[in-house]
Amino acid sequence: MAKESLTNRTDRTKINPSTLESLGLARREAEVLFWTGKGYTAQEVAEVMTISELTVKKHLQNGYKKLGVKNRTLAITTSLERLGVLEANDWTSC
Repeated sequence: MAKESLTNRTDRTKINPSTLESLGLARREAEVLFWTGKGYTAQEVAEVMTISELTVKKHLQNGYKKLGVKNRTLAITTSLERLGVLEANDWTSC
């Protein structure tokens, strides 16, 4: 049986800010991480959320601490792993 694709798992899980809050993130931290995970830059997230770019970066930093990571890529992958969307061995074939 073929492995289920990451895209299918992500679509089925319906990641949204509320699901990210379940990881211990504050509402705004979860919103910032959500948009960041969709590929938005800090400036674009700031525009979408009508906050400053500096505030976006501060929310990301606070989220990193809570998730125990050091950058946005790890924050996103760690979040997906904890939500059961991504498994660590999904990266071994990259």
